[in-house]
Formats: sequence, C-alpha cells, structure tokens
Amino acid sequence: MSTFVGFEACEKELRRIINETRTSMRAAQSVSEDEVARVRMEAGDKLIEFTENSRPKDFDDAVEASQIDRLDDLAINLMRDLNAAGVSEAVGRIMERTAELNQLSKSIRKEIAHNETRARSIRLTGIKEAIDSMSELINAAKNAKDVLDPSVTDEAMVRTRIERLVKSFSDLQKAVSVLG
Repeated sequence: MSTFVGFEACEKELRRIINETRTSMRAAQSVSEDEVARVRMEAGDKLIEFTENSRPKDFDDAVEASQIDRLDDLAINLMRDLNAAGVSEAVGRIMERTAELNQLSKSIRKEIAHNETRARSIRLTGIKEAIDSMSELINAAKNAKDVLDPSVTDEAMVRTRIERLVKSFSDLQKAVSVLG
C-alpha cells in the first residue's frame, strides 16, 4: 500500500476502502461464513494499513495533522465495528461510518475554506494599511497639482506625473479590493 499524503488523498483512500468493504461484505453474505470472515480480515488489514500510511502534507500543520487523525480514528472505529458485529450489523455500521466520513469531510472542507479566507485576509492587512496611509499622500498630491500652472512646462510635467500617480494608486486600490 502506498502512502497517502494530505487530507484529500487520505479521505479518498478511506472512502475507497469503505465502499469496497461494503460491496465485498454484501457479496460475502450470500457465499459463506468463511467468506464473510475473509472479507472482515481483509478489510481490517486495509484499515490498519491505511492508518499506518496516512500522513499530513506538513507535519508542522497542527490543523491538518488533526484532520488526518480524525480519519484514522474513523478507520479504527470501523475496524472494531467489523470485528464486533454480525454480517448485517457490520454492513449497517459500514453505512454509519460512511455517513460519518461524509460529515467529517464536509466539516473539514468548511474549516479549510474558512482558514484560507482568513489567511488571505491576514496577508492583505499590511497592503491595506499601506494603501490607507498612502491615501493622505495622494490627496495632498492632488491638491498640489491644482496649484501648479499647466502653462509652465516644468509644472505641467509634474501635473502629468501626479495624474499618473493618482491613476496608478486608484488601480492598486481596485486590485486589492477585488482580493478581499
């Protein structure tokens, strides 16, 4: 079994194991108790291997590590369910664990989206503060431009540069506002 790195890969693999186990367990019911036992053992082995080979992308990321731990806990609980239950009960518990995995995945995806939004906002804070402090300077430049005489060559050149500065600053403000 390969190593599964990151929440997306781990969630996909656990979902695959659960779906495969559910299908195999249903098929084994109509064959024999020995086949059911074989499917349970095989599923248990896969779940153990999953917990041994699931990894966060970044071991220093406590949030991601916690997410992977939650998936591992789900796999361990499913393994216990399979070993403790009769066949029909085991299939029912697999369904419960599938629902639990779905809820866990939704919850974690919401957390990820929220964290990404917060991170983007935090990154932009410095830029927004710089723009706010530059606003006074730009307003002062606009006022200075109004007192310059457009008929004097040097003053006309400064007026043109101030106009460009104001336009560039306005474009920057718009770009930052789009980002958040």
